[in-house]
Amino acid sequence: PYLYLLFVGLPFVLGWPVYLAGLLGIAVLAARDRPTLTLIAAAILPFFLLQGAAETATPRYYLPFAPYLAIAAGAGVGGARLLSPRLAVAFGAAILCYTTALTVSQVQRIGGAPQTAVGETLANLSHAKQHLGISLRSRKQPKLVIGYPNWAYLQYDSIRPYLRNGRDREHRFFPRQLRNPGEAINPREALREDRAWVRANGIDVVVVPSRWENLQLRHSFMPREEQFFDALVGERLGFRQVTHDETTYFTQSWYEWADPALDTIWTAGISGYKLFVRDDLLPAVGR
Repeated sequence: PYLYLLFVGLPFVLGWPVYLAGLLGIAVLAARDRPTLTLIAAAILPFFLLQGAAETATPRYYLPFAPYLAIAAGAGVGGARLLSPRLAVAFGAAILCYTTALTVSQVQRIGGAPQTAVGETLANLSHAKQHLGISLRSRKQPKLVIGYPNWAYLQYDSIRPYLRNGRDREHRFFPRQLRNPGEAINPREALREDRAWVRANGIDVVVVPSRWENLQLRHSFMPREEQFFDALVGERLGFRQVTHDETTYFTQSWYEWADPALDTIWTAGISGYKLFVRDDLLPAVGR
């Protein structure tokens, strides 16, 4: 946990330049201003020991470190001035320019473009299924049935209005057995269970938010979820991936190299989505 905090969490919260300048500033303060360093250490060390030992690794929990490391970063820029005033100016300007670009790229992601794109695709699929129902002379206008991970995720996900509108679509949560922690079961038995859930619920399309996918890539403590995800991606459940709607931010690879979940800010509505569509509906999305 401490390694995640030091090499993944804090760099993501502050941006690599500010974080590295903060580390440099701590070294400068240790050499030239011990009283200031003592005050900063008294403020952040207790929280560092507590949060670093936590099992939950969520970057927003590290925000209390930000003001103190920003002060240390100022000391780092000031330390560069001892070598060369021009170097200090260039160093500070580079940090400000990079941080501005990173911040702007993150703010631009709040617009909800992936959710809108998913909504448009679901609307096209709904129309396609309705036409399919008419051609089969169905008595009732068929609804598009959408598979989605679980109720808890949906409460935070801004895609919710697109999943169920009461007229032409409704959603079903992934099988209950996926949420039971413990050992994974026999792959063949798991595949039979998952296929039975698809048939029993008449699932037409599966929406996978990036947060849920990232937990599978992290190898979470839910091995049955991993089995379901592998079967879905491997097209063993009768679905194919048709879209991957997401937004990115400036130098994203610098931050998600150790944690793919850093492409998602769930509480701000920033998420990506992959859609997996049943084979007979593929023409509706140009496949």
